[in-house]
Amino acid sequence: KEVDIPNLVGITREEAEKAISDRKLQLGEVKEEFNSEYEKGKVISQDPPYRENYNIKEGTTIKFVVSLGIEETTVPKVVGLKQEEAFLLTKKLII
Repeated sequence: KEVDIPNLVGITREEAEKAISDRKLQLGEVKEEFNSEYEKGKVISQDPPYRENYNIKEGTTIKFVVSLGIEETTVPKVVGLKQEEAFLLTKKLII
């Protein structure tokens, strides 16, 4: 039997898991990563991707990625340092 593929992007992890379960699909790997576009707890991508008017077989595994929100870091004080010193101190933040 075929079911419509759910669009998980932008909804919460719990809502995504329910959408998968309701369609008799299988929950695959769920990863988490920092993302500045979607708030913490919202799905930012899925595999297979959502396509309008597209069906998949019941039992198909769907994986998705959940946002951890914006990654925060402490920026070191560089006022008064020479440019090269400031660059070396902040270099690890850029990479």
